[in-house]
Amino acid sequence: MKSKKPKITQEKLLIALIKDDLINNRLIYGLEALDFDALHYCLHLSETIFAILGIEEKAGEERIGEYYHNATRKAAKINIKDSNRALEPIANEIYKELIKMSSSIF
Repeated sequence: MKSKKPKITQEKLLIALIKDDLINNRLIYGLEALDFDALHYCLHLSETIFAILGIEEKAGEERIGEYYHNATRKAAKINIKDSNRALEPIANEIYKELIKMSSSIF
């Protein structure tokens, strides 16, 4: 008999995507600091995160996008040399703020 894996919740999925985006953005920002044109390697996970939350359809998307961009820039300064676990609290905080901001648009 096959064992069933527990389904991932939308919250856990979004937090995982945010964390992955933080890791990817850290790489992109680091390459840019070395004068590499790395924007072609951006995964654009924020677009997926926003689509899952339905943000692209709401009027306040620019404000939320600006918040997200600034939050990921700050997270790029976190040292993840030994482990990327340091990004988990930041990903959780960003998720909670996105939920709060997206629910206050209407």
